[in-house]
Amino acid sequence: MFYYFTRFTDVSIDPNKARFPGRILSSRTWERYILSRSSSFEIGDCSGASVWVRNLQFTEVTVEVPFTYQEPNGTTKEGTAIIPGGSPAGATVKTMLDSEFPNAVKIIGSAYAGILSFDIFMGKGIYPRLWVAPELQAVDIALEVMLTDTPEVDLLKNIQASLEAKLASYKIGEDLEYADLAKYIYVDYATGRAFSGIDDVISFSLTCRSSNITGFGQKVILDDDERIEPGTVSVTEAILNSS
Repeated sequence: MFYYFTRFTDVSIDPNKARFPGRILSSRTWERYILSRSSSFEIGDCSGASVWVRNLQFTEVTVEVPFTYQEPNGTTKEGTAIIPGGSPAGATVKTMLDSEFPNAVKIIGSAYAGILSFDIFMGKGIYPRLWVAPELQAVDIALEVMLTDTPEVDLLKNIQASLEAKLASYKIGEDLEYADLAKYIYVDYATGRAFSGIDDVISFSLTCRSSNITGFGQKVILDDDERIEPGTVSVTEAILNSS
């Protein structure tokens, strides 16, 4: 039989690489176990990791534990974990996945119909110290600004670098809020120095997870295991129509 439940536990972790013995992690701890007799369940999704199966009792003879998983390209595949005969409770095996995509992003279910119990989970590293990386969500920025007659040197590049630095600073699970980025059009994120030469902001939009936000009070909500990364950041000067 399989057991499955999800529990979130606050812990202090590295925001860029979560670690915890034998468990799957995001900005909070993801403890994934199997907890029902149903062959249909879902563990995931994650950015991609190996699949592990942990034996929960002494296993006298070799047992095959089949499971269905999803590859990073979206293809659904079948995998099998082999628990050797004579394995004690707690024995854990790493499954062999397709060599082209050796990581799974989801575990969808299992056709195992026996009476034994197992944990199934995903993680990178060496057991029992496993971890999963956050799923990265790129943010594209389109900014158009009107400049004064005497802007500072490389102002557009400086604004672009400021916005990219802010995007790179987000922690796992932190939502993308319009107001958080707007500040760093005018102030350099790295130094806190105010930019010189911005007359007006003509347009400013953020795109993430197929959502576009264009005004204060708007945000894109991220999952607990996702983290923002810089996408395409375009900063251009608005040109007045002389006609």
